[in-house]
Amino acid sequence: MPVRFRGRLWSLCIGNGLAVSKNAYSSALAKAKKGLEEGREDVTRVKREAEAEMEETLPTLKLFQKGGVMHEDLLDLLLAWSVHDPLTPPRYVSALI
Repeated sequence: MPVRFRGRLWSLCIGNGLAVSKNAYSSALAKAKKGLEEGREDVTRVKREAEAEMEETLPTLKLFQKGGVMHEDLLDLLLAWSVHDPLTPPRYVSALI
């Protein structure tokens, strides 16, 4: 699948049932990245746990592992998801991917 079509195909396949806007996603991702820059342990733990699980996800395809073409995109998505709810502390849910 050519890279230029992946985003469109992804949205057609899984949809956006929660109706999360691009602005809401960008805001959550910025919040997560700020937490990493500040060295917050909860966000750092989420990143560490997500990356560990990403290494084991479809390893033969090498899409999500460090250096893989989808590594940063998936990591950003998981980080944004972990902080999207202001009422709960950032956390990573195992087997999310």
